[in-house]
Amino acid sequence: MQNTISTTEINELVLAYTKFPNRFATAKSDERATWTDLVRLLANPPRAANKAACPWIKLARFGNVTTVKKCYRHGANILAISGLEGDYDDEQVSIPQAADRLAALGIEALFYSSGSHTRAKPRWRVVVPLSREYAPTERKRLMAVLNGALGGVLAGESFVDVQSYYFGRVDGAEFESRHVRGEFIDYLDDLGCLPDSVGPRGKSLLSVVESASRASGDDDYEMDRMLALQCVNDETIADLRDALSTFDMSDRGDWINAAQYLRCLEETGFELWAAASRTADNCDPDDELRYRFFSCDGTHTDYRAVFKVAAEKYRWENPRKGNVEPYAEPVETDADGNRINSFQLALKRAEAPIRSDLIKGVIPDAEFGIIFGKSGSGKSFAAIDLGYHLARGAAWRGRKVKQRNVYYIAAEGAHGVRRRAKAYALHHGVDALTPFYTRERAINMHAKNGWVRAAEDINEIAASEPGVIFIDTLSRSIPGVEENSAKDMSQVIENCQMLGRATGSMVIVIAHAGKDDDKGVRGSSTLRAAADFELAVSRHLETQWRCLKLTKAKDDVDGVEFGFELTSVEVGIDEDGDAVFSAVAVPSDDKPDVAKRPQSRDAAHALDVVIELADFSPDGWVDVEQVIDRVLELHPNASKNARVNIRRWISGAHKLADFDVFDGKVRYSATQPYSDDI
Repeated sequence: MQNTISTTEINELVLAYTKFPNRFATAKSDERATWTDLVRLLANPPRAANKAACPWIKLARFGNVTTVKKCYRHGANILAISGLEGDYDDEQVSIPQAADRLAALGIEALFYSSGSHTRAKPRWRVVVPLSREYAPTERKRLMAVLNGALGGVLAGESFVDVQSYYFGRVDGAEFESRHVRGEFIDYLDDLGCLPDSVGPRGKSLLSVVESASRASGDDDYEMDRMLALQCVNDETIADLRDALSTFDMSDRGDWINAAQYLRCLEETGFELWAAASRTADNCDPDDELRYRFFSCDGTHTDYRAVFKVAAEKYRWENPRKGNVEPYAEPVETDADGNRINSFQLALKRAEAPIRSDLIKGVIPDAEFGIIFGKSGSGKSFAAIDLGYHLARGAAWRGRKVKQRNVYYIAAEGAHGVRRRAKAYALHHGVDALTPFYTRERAINMHAKNGWVRAAEDINEIAASEPGVIFIDTLSRSIPGVEENSAKDMSQVIENCQMLGRATGSMVIVIAHAGKDDDKGVRGSSTLRAAADFELAVSRHLETQWRCLKLTKAKDDVDGVEFGFELTSVEVGIDEDGDAVFSAVAVPSDDKPDVAKRPQSRDAAHALDVVIELADFSPDGWVDVEQVIDRVLELHPNASKNARVNIRRWISGAHKLADFDVFDGKVRYSATQPYSDDI
């Protein structure tokens, strides 16, 4: 059974947060408080005459670098986040309704109303603590988890990294708050216990920017502007440079306007503007350019105006979006120069030599594969074990292995992969020159050409040698992508195949399991359909035994299982002189015995809850009514006769043989865990 976080641990967690006197954030106060004290502050805030008189709060630490307007609250100055803040203003979902949703999922949170809230037209904020501090780059992912838990209702500005909110009881306004007790949201997400993540309004940040309207007021425009700045990337800069080339920089009006448009981009904007300015005959010296640029006021516009003016005044067309050449399929040939993407007689093609598997009966010599499992299942350890066997050409579980160069992309937990690789080498006596290469930065497998740099690096190492590329994990390599979208995932799959073809390698993605184990890998079914093989990694929760199961073999028989356990290996000494350990996957055929899971849904729910609550009981006995209440809390859409049916399964005529019942209490008597596989 999974461990749970105690209420005491949550209440006594000390959070670092920042208070600002107002929205302009020209001053800040670095604060620390327990979650209990923070709940007390926000649920019973000081009174204020109006919103402008309220302080602002952000569950994050900021540095001491300010903008030219002396503002501390900007993206480059945020150091770490300790919690999440979300905003709701659609006036449909009440605080009790939203709180009940998080309570059903067991998420610790505090809701409090905003200054324009009424019970008829609810508007509120939600604050959620994290179990530890995270890098600011993690915030959007965690916000999407929170938004998914709330049904996707949060406003788009909730996803802006530096977005802060005022707190206070505004005179004349209805105030409401509610504290939901539960566990840390990041802990529950790691366990795979929460609904699918949802981005802002179910869209990417870019789509939010494109749909935003300036007509809704200064606050909305400021948020629209901040979201637009979040979307700036290398392609945006290239487009700006091209659009600026159409400006007449000798015209003082164009020249000043361009500076105002680009002022929001700080140093990058200056470099673009200065380069365009130098094309004019009457260009000022560089030091004068810098002074003029950083002295101009760009608060009421942003870089998007460059595109608008270039298009409307100078008829500029984005070269990446317009005048696209018709698609022409490239010619693909095999090693003998014969075309692959052409029609030939099937049986003539079948005469070609049959390629042997990379790992006999497990991993074919193909294009694309998947290894998936829940967090904590050991999927990365299993992947490293498979990868090193391929890199060495060493037999795996008595099966023949083709030697391949291995390229392991550690998109998350880079230092962990270092330790795991070292642990494997120490445990198995692997030579340091074994061709197992790692990259400690993610590559964007959804963006156009996001894979190209990695392909170039691989070809520099071994251009003519076939390899295997592991991407760990897929979710960290497709930022902002809706994994349930068949369209988005089709693009990801195509990029994986293009990466493989460009390097002569097979691509294996390491992915998360869905909420329902029976449904396999998380996200769109398109992913599984494209895979040449699929391996599922699961853990027997009551023991250390794990299982690697072939759940899909496109051209062979699936279902074969390989048991393994993790053994600890000392990998070195840290700076404090303490030993550091990692783990290695080692074969194990000691599969634990399992009991058959009840077929009735109500009976299965009852069994789950008895096992869950027994973990909090010193003798394993749990009150029957508490079990029933917990089942109905977790499954509010159960049948109307669920209460009666559950009681029958626990203590009535249909009592499960695994239950002992005495004096209104129940105990799970089976010594072995149950399985869904029977």
